[in-house]
Amino acid sequence: MNLGICLAAIFLISMVLLAFDFLTSVFIVGTIAMITLDLIGLMYLWGITLNAISLVNLIMVSLKSIRHFTSSLVVMLHLRPLHSTDRADVEPC
Repeated sequence: MNLGICLAAIFLISMVLLAFDFLTSVFIVGTIAMITLDLIGLMYLWGITLNAISLVNLIMVSLKSIRHFTSSLVVMLHLRPLHSTDRADVEPC
């Protein structure tokens, strides 16, 4: 239940920060859910307990570059145009 509430909050915040881009927000939530579930499973298999250090590492791994990956994917698939701030990072052909 707590994981679902957290994912819903991440979805809403992503929608607002990404100018209501639904598809990118869905990619972000899906990726974070998969990473979190995989890491929780590995923590169980390796016998790592959930404490402050492992919790911070879990969050940092999940959120580190998700926005950049999904933004690049959406631009690459031409699902939305490049913004003016994104054009500064693109090298000329």
